[in-house]
Amino acid sequence: MTRRLLGCDIVGKAFGTPSPLVRVKLVCDDAAVRPTNVSYDIHLPNEGLPEWAQMGPPKEVVSGYTQFSIRSPFPPRYGNHNLRVTATVAWDGGQTVVDRNIEWTSNGGPEVVTENGFSIDDIADTYKYRRGGSLPPEKGR
Repeated sequence: MTRRLLGCDIVGKAFGTPSPLVRVKLVCDDAAVRPTNVSYDIHLPNEGLPEWAQMGPPKEVVSGYTQFSIRSPFPPRYGNHNLRVTATVAWDGGQTVVDRNIEWTSNGGPEVVTENGFSIDDIADTYKYRRGGSLPPEKGR
C-alpha cells in the first residue's frame, strides 16, 4: 500500500546471451518522498545445473540504474526466464519494499547479443551483404 501512495515502481530490462545483464532503477514520486537509502536484491530461477548465480554485487551504471551480472546454467534453456528484483526503500520514519519480475529471453546457445537485440553474427552478415558479398549458406538465406 505504501509503495502505491509513494508512486514507486521498478523499471528495468534483461539482455545478453548466454547469460543476462539485468538493469533496474527504482522510480518514485519525488513530491511524496525522497528515498535516503535504496537497496536491491535479485531472486534467480531455481532450474538447471550448474545453478544460476549472481556474479558479484550489483553496481551502479548510467543514469542511476543498478546492474546485476548473472550467470545462467550453460547452455541455458531456450525461452523466457523470470528474474525477480526487489528494491527496499528507506527514509526517515519508514520503509517499503517494491518488487517486479524482469523477463529475460534466452536463445539457448552461445551467440552474443548486443543490447539493441542484434547478434554480432547478424551485424557481420549485414555488413558483408551490403558490401556486395554473399551470405554464408548455413544461414539459410
